[in-house]
Amino acid sequence: MLLLIPVSLHGDDLLKIFAKSLTSDEINSIVNNENKNFEAPYFEKKDAVKNRYIIKFKNEAGMKEVIEALPQSIAFDPTFKIHHKYVIGDLAAVAASMNIVSLNIFRQLNQVEYVQQDSILKLEDGDSRQGEGNGGRGHNYSNSRYAGGGGGGGGTDIDDILNCKNKRHGKPQKYPRCVEVIQENAGWCLSRTSNPMEIDTFRYPERAGEGENICVVDTGVNEHPDLLGRVT
Repeated sequence: MLLLIPVSLHGDDLLKIFAKSLTSDEINSIVNNENKNFEAPYFEKKDAVKNRYIIKFKNEAGMKEVIEALPQSIAFDPTFKIHHKYVIGDLAAVAASMNIVSLNIFRQLNQVEYVQQDSILKLEDGDSRQGEGNGGRGHNYSNSRYAGGGGGGGGTDIDDILNCKNKRHGKPQKYPRCVEVIQENAGWCLSRTSNPMEIDTFRYPERAGEGENICVVDTGVNEHPDLLGRVT
């Protein structure tokens, strides 16, 4: 959704305003009396974090120019703080907290391409995809076929997968049959690594992880207590 906030400032003079000891009312007076030359798009996001925004710059040089011109404290915006800086290829952006006055000024900067609300990203919605019939804890498993053909039947576990691997390599088998193990209600993240067409189903590979490619998406958050100081 595109939201337009009324602002009007001369882009060439904006950076100087941050360093001035002006009140919010004085800034708003300037906003309301200048002629608008440029206004970067503003995008609302679902699950937005209050007063936090992603400022996308046109290039890295423009981002550095703006950041270097900002004072350590802004009189009309005590909430202003840059939390993260991002430079990835052609992407140059910052995640920052600010009030509506600073937001309006940033949208007038010639160096800014667009502004969007910072938001919470959820890859999986809690227990909504967990196995039913077990209190939402754990998952449902089934075996769809045997390596030698035929139908299902009987319960299985991860040892069955290792059994398949041993069978291929001529090693002793722990079980008399080799099965394909399917986990139902596996959740979006896990099921996507198995089959892009099945929403909640994960098929365990017969090679039990051997030769698998693992992709890790790094959020940049390294201070979470679960990491126990193991990430820098």
